[in-house]
Amino acid sequence: MKCIFTLACLLVLTHTIHCEYEDTMFMDEMIKCAKEMGISADQLKEALENKNDEKLSCVNACAMKHLGTLSDGKIQKDKIFEVIDKYADKIKDVDKLKVAVTSCADEVSSSGDMPECQLARKFTTCIEHHLKE
Repeated sequence: MKCIFTLACLLVLTHTIHCEYEDTMFMDEMIKCAKEMGISADQLKEALENKNDEKLSCVNACAMKHLGTLSDGKIQKDKIFEVIDKYADKIKDVDKLKVAVTSCADEVSSSGDMPECQLARKFTTCIEHHLKE
């Protein structure tokens, strides 16, 4: 997936947020998670095209857990900031992204306990909203 690299690609791999580099690390995790969940490559492709798909939310949650950005039902802001700092030279607006991550992680955590798939979807939607502003 070619695109202007944003952390959101690393977190949620959607077609509305575009990156300039091949995000193979996250895609590898997405594929592993899809296989673990019994989701075929075609089903994953379809879920990516329909980003509100529950399957994609669960695959995202799984990939985030594998990468350490989701743990114990909580978004791990510090881990996300490590990734942002690691790829800062490829990120269009680091400050805007950090504000979005902080705001969205806080918003999701203030929503109370929820299944990880729902948490990943809510976080993804929030990040997309903030980055479009």
